[in-house]
Amino acid sequence: MKGSKYLLLLATFMVGFGLVGVANAAIVNSIAITSPDSGALKGIDSTFVVTAKIFDITPVDSLEVIMYLTTSSDSIVVADTLNQSITWGGLKQYSVIQVARNRAIPQASNKTFLTDSESGNKIGAVGNYDASDGSGHTATTSLVAVQQKRKRAATAALGDADSVVVTISGDTTTFSWRGKIDASVGTHTGVRAAIFAIDSGDGGTAFGDTSNITVSATSVKFNIDGDRPAGPAKLPYTGTTWNGYLAVTNVASGKIISGQEAVVNTETRELLGVGDSLVVRTKLGTGIANDVILGDSL
Repeated sequence: MKGSKYLLLLATFMVGFGLVGVANAAIVNSIAITSPDSGALKGIDSTFVVTAKIFDITPVDSLEVIMYLTTSSDSIVVADTLNQSITWGGLKQYSVIQVARNRAIPQASNKTFLTDSESGNKIGAVGNYDASDGSGHTATTSLVAVQQKRKRAATAALGDADSVVVTISGDTTTFSWRGKIDASVGTHTGVRAAIFAIDSGDGGTAFGDTSNITVSATSVKFNIDGDRPAGPAKLPYTGTTWNGYLAVTNVASGKIISGQEAVVNTETRELLGVGDSLVVRTKLGTGIANDVILGDSL
């Protein structure tokens, strides 16, 4: 009798932790932004690192994770136009995330969309139309996101990533997403990261087990200003050509007719705003230096 009580308690404990009936399902243990520090402002080509740990008693090599940048919730995302042609399992990136978010919604007409944090536009939708319904309507379909698998090379991750490094230790697989801010991202505040895992319940034949979406803690958030170069190295001289140039304001009849701007890789971007500073470094030739040093006036 006492043994039966122990078994009953053990079964209750396992059900409480979701281990009965989904013995093969992967569980997201944690996700965190490990770089930059909370409150940092990141510009174009700035990097970020997101680290996630997945627990799986019987992991398969094709264990898959989807990670993406979000803000106030798992549906308010950071949109961009980078890697729009990349699909995951033949589906558009936003569509895979929507399936994970809406799988518990019984009617397709009630499905929810992802929303761009900056513009407020729905991802994959134009007005009341779904961009994937074959109607010919177009919409923003890309966001800062990546897909990686347990046994895939770090640089073979699909999406917005320099790499996604995978580290395996027993029943825990760690995914380290190393991404870079693209110029198409725009401006966002309170950026966090979200993740879900797609796993196989039959040893790798079918992948029907999808974990809940987990969002990183609000204690670590950073901001993105996709209108700014990341730093002074964005306007270098290569030895033969300039990677960019500065356009100083022109004044005609007392009015400014062009504003401060930087041109980097042929793309014009705003350079100066309130609180910004501009540093110009140049080397004087011998002739100019002699004129300055030996001259009787400055």
